[in-house]
Amino acid sequence: MDTPIPIEDQESADLDDRTGEPRLAKHFWAMVVYNYNLKRIQILELTQKTILRTVKGLAKSKEWGSPLGYDLTIVKSGKSFDTTYEVIPSPPRPLSKDVVEVWEDANSRVNISLLFTGADPFIKNK
Repeated sequence: MDTPIPIEDQESADLDDRTGEPRLAKHFWAMVVYNYNLKRIQILELTQKTILRTVKGLAKSKEWGSPLGYDLTIVKSGKSFDTTYEVIPSPPRPLSKDVVEVWEDANSRVNISLLFTGADPFIKNK
């Protein structure tokens, strides 16, 4: 994963180190999610076109609709150029009290826009 570049270094960051040519920004989605395996809030950054296309298709479908109302599991298989991703939607269900507590506590301390400056988007408690 690329390391975020502080905003003050953006002028040189716009050039590819190998070719010297300007780099185009890569399309991505970033969202705050609850990771059931780790039992904590994280920021999910998606760049893989197959995942983006599948989530967009689910959101447009009459049966599923917005993914804000159900869980998605992303399964990665393979390595390097042979990597594939599968997106598996789960039927809507009520969130457990534990998940709601973690979400309410952590979500109020996340500033996802800090991703664009290279700063830590998780605001530390004072």
